[in-house]
Amino acid sequence: MKFVKEIILEVTEDAIDGGYTASAIGYGIHTEADTLLELRENIREAVACYFDDSTDPVGPKSKSQELTAKSQ
Repeated sequence: MKFVKEIILEVTEDAIDGGYTASAIGYGIHTEADTLLELRENIREAVACYFDDSTDPVGPKSKSQELTAKSQ
């Protein structure tokens, strides 16, 4: 099994409709949510689905976590 050390995510906020989207750079991983907390959970789920594994191959550092911490 191949383990990924890091996945860089581009997180954007929709200024018109609200909500957030996240896309992994270099991977076909994309998700969206109404809040950053929901986005964080959706990212974990999307990563697990992409790698077809129930465990998260990525460490706890992700851009969404940094944004969540900054917004609190």
